[in-house]
Amino acid sequence: MPTPIHRMIFSPFLVLIFCFVITPEVWADTAAESDPSVISERFLRDPVFDCKTYICEAGKEHGQTLVLVHGVGDEASLIWTDLIEHLSQKFHIITFDLPGFGNSEQTNSLYSPERYCEFLNWIIKENSKEPVILLGHSLGGALVLRYAATYPETVKHLIMVDAAAILHRIAITKNFIQFGEPDPKQKGIAGLLQKPFERPLHALNHLVGSTMENLEFANSDKGIETITDYKGLREIVLGGNPQAIASLTLVQENFTDFIAGNMVPTSLIWGRDDDVAPLRTGIMLAGKLPISRLQIIDHAGHVPMKDQPEEFTRILLEEINSPPTAKNHQEVERGPIQNGSCERQNDMIFSGRFDKIVINGCRRVLIKNVTAKFIAITQSEVTIENTEIEGEQIALDLHRAKIIGTDLLVKGETAIQSSASRLDLAGAELYGTKAAMATPDKTLALFSVSLADSPQTKGRLHGVYRLGPDQSL
Repeated sequence: MPTPIHRMIFSPFLVLIFCFVITPEVWADTAAESDPSVISERFLRDPVFDCKTYICEAGKEHGQTLVLVHGVGDEASLIWTDLIEHLSQKFHIITFDLPGFGNSEQTNSLYSPERYCEFLNWIIKENSKEPVILLGHSLGGALVLRYAATYPETVKHLIMVDAAAILHRIAITKNFIQFGEPDPKQKGIAGLLQKPFERPLHALNHLVGSTMENLEFANSDKGIETITDYKGLREIVLGGNPQAIASLTLVQENFTDFIAGNMVPTSLIWGRDDDVAPLRTGIMLAGKLPISRLQIIDHAGHVPMKDQPEEFTRILLEEINSPPTAKNHQEVERGPIQNGSCERQNDMIFSGRFDKIVINGCRRVLIKNVTAKFIAITQSEVTIENTEIEGEQIALDLHRAKIIGTDLLVKGETAIQSSASRLDLAGAELYGTKAAMATPDKTLALFSVSLADSPQTKGRLHGVYRLGPDQSL
């Protein structure tokens, strides 16, 4: 693939001069228009951000368009370099540097998911025959999810690779159940967001931290939005850094409504060792998107196309050739109904069908692919995945417990009774004829892309909830 024009010639300072001096709609094209089989590069002025935008195309002779959307990082669309030559043999490839990244103009603008989706719509409408296959990585993965939910008629197949910031911002930046121990590396949000991004979305690992968690409890969403919405504050707090602006606006986004009812077939590809957008995100999405399939790549982190290029390409082509259907969701293992217990043991795993599970004084317990009528957890640390608990009275009873739950369905008179516990729940559905969650003393719960249905609460949950005595959801 040719080196992008702007990176060969222009310094960042000259880019701005170049933008104001050269006014035509199309600045350059390195490929002859008469030869559609080669890679072409050009600059256009996009109508959303009104800036010079770098666009790359290949395989124009093919009828099916595959749009590639990159994540945060200076590499921008170059992350797809190794794939373009291969994929362009069968597909019309469109990729670009998002406004604020790479070769595209970088200004102190509001680089929000909403505006990026308007930009994507312009790209797709102007350069492809619909519907398209839409592939996004990291930040791009979150953007394509939002786009597919907003413009479903334009997307044939959605592919999300290690999508970032789908979980609530506290869940993706620190382990919520660790009770907020201070991070010695934290230096405050301003300094953190102004530091260079050494690798894609590295800053998201610590973006929230203890400072932002305290702000969250103070209902400070409007204050955070004020930083991103006003140019002067973006300059003061974020240094006008496009990557910092894009990162902060991304972690503010609530993707719940874009997941619910999204019927576009969705392939999820994840690096098992991703510490930026944890695999938990993919597990939650696979459980909540009606037509989806999760493929996990071992020995790969946040950028699996670089960590395991051959395996990534194999899985990607497999997904493109055979998109998921509604029948692809993993079912809970069938077998005899049993009772389970863990008494002061570590590293136990429960799966299958249970009448009840009782856990006391245990650490690193995994409850996965379980159906149960009742689960009680006391003074233990437990991870729960892909599990359904349906009881007549209390379904999930917690006492001084630390719970990380992903893709849960909990039903009962009281779905969850929690005493002096901390819960981090993603993709949880709580149904209670009396209460979705209740506590006799106090409990703290973080919800991502979840919902509650009870006399007290009907609707989606995405945020931190601190319950006191006799309070309930």
